Amino acid sequence: MARERLLILAAHGDRVVASEHPRRLASHWDGPRTVWFSGSHLAPFGRRTAFAEIRRLLRDLDVLPSR
Repeated sequence: MARERLLILAAHGDRVVASEHPRRLASHWDGPRTVWFSGSHLAPFGRRTAFAEIRRLLRDLDVLPSR
C-alpha cells in the first residue's frame, strides 16, 4: 500500500498498545505519516490533533472536499 494513503495514530500514554507497535508499523510501511498525541487509548487527550490529521489525509485522498 502506498504510504501516502496511510496514517498511524499513536498516544503517548497508551497502555493498550505499546509505543513500540506504531514505531514498528511505521518502519514496516516505509515511514507513513505518524501522529503522536497526548493521552491514552481510552482517554485520547489531544484527539483534536489526531482528528485534524485524519481530515487532512481524507482531503489529500479526495475523499473529503477541500475547504
